[in-house]
Amino acid sequence: MATFYANPNDTNEPWIEKSAFNGFRNWHVMFFCFSGLTTLVILICCCVKFRIPRTKQEIEGDYRRKKLAEKFQERLRMIQNHDMDVLDLQQALKLIQEDFDQENAKIQEETVLEPRQVDDGENEQQPKFAKKFADIMLASKLQSQSTAPARLAEERKAWRKEHPFGFVARPSKSPDGSLNLMNWECCIPGKKGTPWEGGNYKLRMLFKDEYPSIPPKCKFEPPLFHPNVYPSGTVCLSLLDEEKDWRPAITIKQILLGIQDLLNEPNVKDPAQAEAYTIYCQNRLEYEKRVRAQARAMSQQEW
Repeated sequence: MATFYANPNDTNEPWIEKSAFNGFRNWHVMFFCFSGLTTLVILICCCVKFRIPRTKQEIEGDYRRKKLAEKFQERLRMIQNHDMDVLDLQQALKLIQEDFDQENAKIQEETVLEPRQVDDGENEQQPKFAKKFADIMLASKLQSQSTAPARLAEERKAWRKEHPFGFVARPSKSPDGSLNLMNWECCIPGKKGTPWEGGNYKLRMLFKDEYPSIPPKCKFEPPLFHPNVYPSGTVCLSLLDEEKDWRPAITIKQILLGIQDLLNEPNVKDPAQAEAYTIYCQNRLEYEKRVRAQARAMSQQEW
């Protein structure tokens, strides 16, 4: 079988078929370059997708979730396959708890105890399986109950140390005088050089036990005239949507700064208030007039 190479002296030959070097044609070189570039892009995408979490807290959180999931998977494997077909997550957790209670009762009845050395030199008797699985169940229960207060306590500490000028963010007080970390009272100043300047806009942040896995609910009190504020006062912002831009690493300071930017830069693609949206789109001068009047009305709010 004969092999044909490009003839450099043939001027009628298409340029893509001409010899580049060492018998390789131009299209060979183009193919190798394209393949190399494609490989490089794929490697970059993989590095971005599997990047290391930004903070130490995210790294520790991922590690704990992984360990907890592994322990639960071991326990779930003990459930019969025909039972798993009709189980949802809530029922599976209930079955695991029931299984744990039975195992714990059995261990106590048989007094199968594991000696453990303590500081005073005496042997303390503890059920081996009971202690191990109790730690798993306790961690699962406390993960949704204690993570939010602990994170919010850190947020409060960081805010008191440093926060943007003119902003207010603090936990509300319960009737007994204690702080309610799940309910924050905030104030956002209007940005200078905008129609919102001079106003102090009160905002309430409501946190759930699942925070920071899910974002807080932010609500202006009283409701604002704004295209992205619902008539109830709730803020419509992608940063506060767990299916869009929300990430557990986002801080209270970042939320308030994001809402301040939203005031003068509404998102017309995601309106929440028909009147403000219509006026903003059809009569910008009237819209800014109403915003300035609103700013004057809210300039004397006390904190």
